[in-house]
Amino acid sequence: MPRFTLRYHQTALRLPESGALVLGREPGCDVCIDDPVASRRHARLLVKDGSVWIEDLGSRNGVAVNGVRLKAEPRQLQPWDWFQIGENEFCLRVEGVPAKGPRPDFKTMVSDEKTRCGSEATDFDCAPATRTHTSPLGPVELLRESGRRSLAEPTRPPAQRFQNALNLVQLLCEAEAPTEAQQLLGEAIEQLQHPSVAGTLQPSLASRARIYIARWFPESVRPAAWKARLEILRQAVRAPFPTAP
Repeated sequence: MPRFTLRYHQTALRLPESGALVLGREPGCDVCIDDPVASRRHARLLVKDGSVWIEDLGSRNGVAVNGVRLKAEPRQLQPWDWFQIGENEFCLRVEGVPAKGPRPDFKTMVSDEKTRCGSEATDFDCAPATRTHTSPLGPVELLRESGRRSLAEPTRPPAQRFQNALNLVQLLCEAEAPTEAQQLLGEAIEQLQHPSVAGTLQPSLASRARIYIARWFPESVRPAAWKARLEILRQAVRAPFPTAP
């Protein structure tokens, strides 16, 4: 019988061989999530017959599995799958099963990101990154330079520049360059301080930024500068961050 472990922040929770665990904001849940975006009873993990399934319990803000929102029916989790509730990311590990295959190369990451952006792909400006064979810069430097140029583009509205920067932040994280990702996100957020931006930023973009900040800087050790940037995000969104029932 496989032995499952759920990784959550810096915690490793050994799952039972069979049974169900409820995740949510309610104190009585098996896994209590301190996040206003989480519903009181948000999701359920079911362990049975050597497999783990996840089910959304009708939450307001949903569950994302490997970046894709979970539908109404339960879904079986595979080793090293991850799922997200609000700012909180969970990873299912199985004893004796190694991590999934190697990361894709840089060009594949750019292509995948453009595909993920769909109709917004034309706004994702990283063309220089696809010309690595003619540039003395490496992939990380090219991404960072693309971010600087995107933030400096005067013809695009601030919210659109912010969205482009978030796409590049994701690629920097995939390229294992957290310092560069943090610098770019910090600069992008600080551009939102202009009075003309107040109330114009889509909440979904602000939530993406909040997830990165929570991942890098847990609240108990969050630097003052990043606390201030969270406040900038709050001022920039069109509506308050949703609090689940």
